[in-house]
Parts: sequence; structure tokens; C-alpha cells
Amino acid sequence: MPVILNDTYELGRTLGSGVSCKVKMGRDCNNTRYAIKIMKQSEEIQECIDSELEVLQHLKHRNIVRLVEVNQGYQVHPKKGRKLVKFIVLELVGGGEFFDFVALGGALSEPQARFYMK
Repeated sequence: MPVILNDTYELGRTLGSGVSCKVKMGRDCNNTRYAIKIMKQSEEIQECIDSELEVLQHLKHRNIVRLVEVNQGYQVHPKKGRKLVKFIVLELVGGGEFFDFVALGGALSEPQARFYMK
């Protein structure tokens, strides 16, 4: 039985995790896939989360992940039960993280940087 979030998204494998959240693959009723950040409930990191949301809500660019939804709801797990969580639904982008691309490949030349940042 799948893990369900807010009666809207079926959660799949974990894509990544960090200090403030866990990112899971999510799928809606139309079978559209998303990256869903399930936020940890902590006052210590709330300022970072608010900052990220403010930036994502104002940026609209083809090279920046699109914010789909910010919400709160119940994550229902067949064995662990229901848990109230805050979550962010983002466009799912393939190809890995840009940070890893730069870290593994080294600094970008100016033409390369221009290509990725235009």
C-alpha cells in the first residue's frame, strides 16, 4: 500500500534529504510526477524555509525549478499512520543537481556559465 500525502499525491522513493526536509518523488491522480519536499517541523530552520519559499514564489525562469504548491496536510503511511506535515511541491527535473555537476567537473568557463544562466 502506497504512502499518500494530503489525499492528492502518492509518494515514492526518496530523491534526497537534508537538514530541513526530505524530498520524495510524488505522483498526482493524472500521473504527473513531482519532487515533494516534506518539511521537518522545527523553529530553528523555519527562517531558511521561509526564505526559500519567498525566492521560489518570485522567480520564474526556464532554468529554475518551478514551484507548484505550498501546503500542509496529512502524510498517511500504512504502517506508521497519519502525520501532519508541511510540504512544497516542485517541478521534477532530471539530470541530477547542478551543484554536483560543477563539483565533479570543476569551474565553468564564462561561455558555459552564460549558457546555463541565461
